Amino acid sequence: MDDPLVELTPGPGVPVAPVLRRSREALAGAWTALAPLPDRVLELAWPWRAGDELDADIRYGFYRIHERLEEAAAGIARGRLATGEGPGVGPAVPILAAATAARWELRAAVATLGETDLDRDPGGGEWTVRQTLGHIVSSQRGYGWYNAWWLARGHAPGPLPPRAGGDPGRPFDADWDGGDQRLPELPAEEFEAIGTRAEIMTRFDALVDQGAERFATIDAAALTIPARWSGLRVDLGFRIGRLGSHIREHTIQVDKTVAMVGRPTTEVERLIRLTGASYGRIEALVFARSAGTLAAPFPDGGSAEAILDACAVDVHDLGASIARAAERAGA
Repeated sequence: MDDPLVELTPGPGVPVAPVLRRSREALAGAWTALAPLPDRVLELAWPWRAGDELDADIRYGFYRIHERLEEAAAGIARGRLATGEGPGVGPAVPILAAATAARWELRAAVATLGETDLDRDPGGGEWTVRQTLGHIVSSQRGYGWYNAWWLARGHAPGPLPPRAGGDPGRPFDADWDGGDQRLPELPAEEFEAIGTRAEIMTRFDALVDQGAERFATIDAAALTIPARWSGLRVDLGFRIGRLGSHIREHTIQVDKTVAMVGRPTTEVERLIRLTGASYGRIEALVFARSAGTLAAPFPDGGSAEAILDACAVDVHDLGASIARAAERAGA
């Protein structure tokens, strides 16, 4: 079996809409332009709009990106209020949306770190940032595989197994003999942590997206399938909801590690974190929806796709404009 997530879930799924990939590229480009800026440029002039009597400052430029993302989120929310979600948006989609919101807060936290920051040892047996990222990626893969196993098991009669793939007759803390052969051994966390920061996060993104693709279409009954989490009885809806909180849990761990190694967080980095949270909110409104759903017209003639594309252009241009203002000032 190549991938239990694919093999054990019904298809076809809901792949990431192209407009989301365009939006992500625009945000990543803005972050690349802005992350190197030092705090000392924040009070320097930034010409926001041609023809204005006065310039704004570079600090406001960051807030303008945040505002633009919030404006787009509001536009999508208004259009959806008037038209509804449209067909094909299942009950798991809002739960999956929470995971992508958490994803972008983590992405923003990692976007401003240098490659050497990943391996700085905080001491005391605490994980490095790289080790934490490896755990996040491994857990994301594991949640996908094991959620797929519980989904395939469904509302089967009999005792609830102690874990995904486990024997109902064996306790949770017993030595595992491999269980269901449809579930291969997960790659080691050390393997998931190999590579540059960008390579690790690309791996993570692919898993978040694939999990949403495979679970976006499940129905309400599937969310009530009995399952376990850390040995406790839960349902599949709980396990899917755990995706977002697990990402947030280890985003906090990344922050703690950065503090423990004595690396200060700059204001520029905090402003980038703000834009990451803002983008996460807008992506939560459109994540795990089909391209057709996002292109469906609102009463005013627009669509979620059109709003996202316009916002992406503005975010790209704002980031470039801010970086140019800093460069002209000699930063």
